[in-house]
Amino acid sequence: MTKINIKKDIHRINLSAYYRLLNEEEEALRYLNEVRISRFTFPIVRCCYYMNLAEYKYYHGKKEEARKIFDENIKKESNKNLLEIFLDYEDNPEQKVFELEKILPKQRNRLYKMQVENALAITYEEIGDFEKAMKFYKKVAEKESEIYFVKIAKEKVLELSSKGY
Repeated sequence: MTKINIKKDIHRINLSAYYRLLNEEEEALRYLNEVRISRFTFPIVRCCYYMNLAEYKYYHGKKEEARKIFDENIKKESNKNLLEIFLDYEDNPEQKVFELEKILPKQRNRLYKMQVENALAITYEEIGDFEKAMKFYKKVAEKESEIYFVKIAKEKVLELSSKGY
């Protein structure tokens, strides 16, 4: 019985993440809300749940809630993850770039690497380094995917190209 519940929760968390990547926020939240966390929940399931919940809150402008969820429920590791970098360096884009550049070569998961490249593109654009932004947008845009941020990257490549970058 426990294995079945764990698998169902992992599937719900994964579905939530996929729907968020497709920019279907209501579905993402629906699957996340179906996960039941208790004192018996395995640590990996608990960590994935809270990481997804914190990311959902962060990208919906509820950054203080995201920080609280992250600090209270996710064990900090020596290597920062994408959400932690965004939370820690939101007001310091140069440091954000430094941290993102530091974690990029370590990424083995293709989707996560794409997310880091996309974050670098956005952050470089934020600080006004449009050539580097374009470089990372192109890396993301070359992927054939229905993921929302890939579609946005393709639009950004066209937009920045029209401006001469």
